[in-house]
Amino acid sequence: MEEAHANLLGTIEKEALAEKEKLERTFSEQIKKIHEEVEKEASRLREEGLKAADKQLQTERLRRIGKAEQELKKALLVARHRIIEDVLTAVEIEMESIRNNKTLYPKIFREMFSTALREFQGKVIIHVNEQDRALCEGLLKELNRP
Repeated sequence: MEEAHANLLGTIEKEALAEKEKLERTFSEQIKKIHEEVEKEASRLREEGLKAADKQLQTERLRRIGKAEQELKKALLVARHRIIEDVLTAVEIEMESIRNNKTLYPKIFREMFSTALREFQGKVIIHVNEQDRALCEGLLKELNRP
């Protein structure tokens, strides 16, 4: 199970990196095009001696670069969010699959329950899902715990 999760996380990380690289290439090309446009316009303005227009062009260049960077960051956040949602969905499906496995689930529940009880001395109040109540009560009797 841990290996499956590790594989899933590895796959997700690879997909996220591929998505990031794709977005970086796209935005790099856009920035390059913007940069080329800005350089052409700056040359024309220098030739005409319009220092004020050159200053305005530099401001516009920075704004476009900033906007492109913001779009890249937003796209990366959206991709990360989508990946996290996919991971959580996969985990929920896996957890439900484990819960529905009548052979595996009691073993896992017993191990987790026993481990948790070892950490506490004396009386313990346990809140469990109604579906796990009988399993929990059986384990408490087995372990001689109130």
